[in-house]
Amino acid sequence: LNIVSDYRLSDPYLDHTFTIWPDHDIRASGTFWASYMNQVQNTSLFLRARLDGDADQRWHEATSVGHSGDGKVRYRPFDPTGKAWHEHLQDNPLLRQDITQTDDSRVAAAAAGFRARDVRAFGGFFYGLVDDFILLYIFREPDFRMWMSASGSIALRNPAWDYATSGGPQRAGERRTYHARVVYKPFAGVEDVLREVAAFRGAATRL
Repeated sequence: LNIVSDYRLSDPYLDHTFTIWPDHDIRASGTFWASYMNQVQNTSLFLRARLDGDADQRWHEATSVGHSGDGKVRYRPFDPTGKAWHEHLQDNPLLRQDITQTDDSRVAAAAAGFRARDVRAFGGFFYGLVDDFILLYIFREPDFRMWMSASGSIALRNPAWDYATSGGPQRAGERRTYHARVVYKPFAGVEDVLREVAAFRGAATRL
């Protein structure tokens, strides 16, 4: 699988455009892009998604209980409407995470209201908080997915906030282009988040 990436920086935006094409017919294609944080207070991600059992898309807080294990992201309901950055931190994440997933980390996350669930539909964006700054990821195409781990290194406050694409069959030489935007700026409320999402996704926005 061939790939060409283009990055364009214009404060507060980093636009990532990439094109992929195979040398021969393939049944599926995928890419994975890792983002490692450094000593953040709040290791959770926040997104709108329809999870298994939900009738529609809702706000959720997402967490990882550690590498390996069942490989599942955990979710609990969280409505960020009207909340400041520090009000996103509901508990101490270090009490329910471990570098490698354990029975204790799974039990602690469940006690805090997190459940291992599958995403059925995705709003095309998610965000995390680095103190009072937002790190917002926005995706234009429906092939994008969110992923995370409790630690991108040996410290639990260094989570990995990742994104990936998962595409279907692709013919030899067939090109597919994807568009992502990362926004890093002071957090100004979830209404500002939704404005940024609508500005980048345009007609693709489904809030």
